[in-house]
Order: sequence, then C-alpha cells, then structure tokens
Amino acid sequence: MTKTVADDSVLGKIARQQHDLFRRVREGSLDPQEVSRSLQAISEGCFSPYSFRIHLNPEAHFIKDMSKRGWTLMEDVREPSGDLILESLPIISTVDVEKGEPRDRVIQQNTAICRRAKRMNLNLGQRHAEALLSMAMVQEALHSWARSLDSCINHDLIFPGTKWKDEAGKIRIPVIATDEDSSNDPSRWRWTLSFLYLGNPLYDYDHFVKVH
Repeated sequence: MTKTVADDSVLGKIARQQHDLFRRVREGSLDPQEVSRSLQAISEGCFSPYSFRIHLNPEAHFIKDMSKRGWTLMEDVREPSGDLILESLPIISTVDVEKGEPRDRVIQQNTAICRRAKRMNLNLGQRHAEALLSMAMVQEALHSWARSLDSCINHDLIFPGTKWKDEAGKIRIPVIATDEDSSNDPSRWRWTLSFLYLGNPLYDYDHFVKVH
C-alpha cells in the first residue's frame, strides 16, 4: 500500500472532524455503534468514494414513515440485511426521454427500468437508504462519491425496492438526493431522503445501489 504523508492543513481538518464526531456522539445526535462500525471500516480500508459500509436491521421501522401522511406502502424489501458494503451502478436507460414526453410513457419506461433492476439484484429499499444516511460521516462519503463521478451533476441514488402510493395516487420510490438549488460544489451539498414520482424521468447519471 502506498503511503501518503498529510500536511498540517489536512491533519488539522481531520482533527476538527474527529472533535465534531465526538461531540455529536456525546450529545446523542449520532449512534455510537454506527460511528464505531464506520471508523472500523475506515481502518480496515473498506471506505472509498465508490463504496459504503452499512448495518441493516431487517426489523427496523422506517425513519421516514410515509403512512403517517396517508401514503400506502405498495412494495418493500428487508433483505439483504446485516453488515453490507454498498456500491453504486449507473442507470442504463433504453429509451430517451425528451422534454415534453407523455407522462404515461415516462411511467412505463421507469417501471421497466425498476423491473430490470430487480432482475439484476439492484432492488434495495428504503431501509437500506435510511441505514446509509444514518452512518457516521455519510455526507463526506457521498461528497467523495459525487466527486469521483462528475462534480457538476447532482447524482441521485435510487432504491426501487420500496414503492409508496401517495395521497394523489402517484407511485413514488425512495432516493438519496441533494437540494436541486444547491451549489455545483459537492462539498456544499446536503444529501437527504426523498421520494421520486415515477412520472418524472430517471437519467443515466442517476445510480442504483447494489451489495458488493
């Protein structure tokens, strides 16, 4: 393994991040077990811009339970569970969605893409997304992942294993995404869980997530 000597500015940044991590654990805003597990992954070299280590309890309740807003859970997955390493895979769209494409055609295309994802074992769900967002230093990990792809595009992570029907009857799937109005600088992005309406296009720069 090649050794890299860090300069004082990098060491100072790491020290500040450690201090912030300790403060948040002490205040109770971070799960100490998740922090310990993530730090262990870093020390074992299992932390890279292209992979994320999570722990999933299949019996965990949704953190963002949309049934409380009147939505209906249509489909869901709880497996695979336990200690997992996740990787992203770009969506390969077989149909170009142009501006003004009929909504029914977009829904049909997206439904076909999600079915193909299921056949390819890319069918992780909302619990996987929430486990990822709950891990320590997740924002930094997602910033690094985005930089490794294209710093000028907001890449979404798609989790099609969970499907909700909202109060208007629209089918939605969980995604980890940034604010559409955020800066082109990934270091300023904030990643959160939202729900994509299948009537909106999926793009080639969006990614499904698979277990390594």
